[in-house]
Amino acid sequence: MVFSSDPRWSEALAQLPDYLGNHVRVSVTAAGARTPLVSLPLAIFSRMPHHARGAARACQIVQTVPAWRYWGCFYPLLLALAHCHWHGSGLAFSV
Repeated sequence: MVFSSDPRWSEALAQLPDYLGNHVRVSVTAAGARTPLVSLPLAIFSRMPHHARGAARACQIVQTVPAWRYWGCFYPLLLALAHCHWHGSGLAFSV
C-alpha cells in the first residue's frame, strides 16, 4: 500500500496542528517553570563552596532529561520507518 493513498495519513495530518499546539504549550510551560524552580536555586547553591559539587551534578541531570524527550518523540517515527519498504512505484508500508 502506498502511503499517499492510506486514509490513516490524512487522519494523522488532520490531528497534527492540535498535537503540535499541545507540545508547544507543554514545552513553554516546562521552560517557564524550570527557571524559577530549578535553575535559580541551583545557581545559588553553586556559589556556596560546600554545595558546588552537588549543584553541578544536579545540573548534569537536568540537562540530560530533555535528551530523553527526543528519544520519546522519535521512537514512533523510527518504528514506522522500520516497516517501510521502497518499491519501484514509491514508498509502501507493510502492515
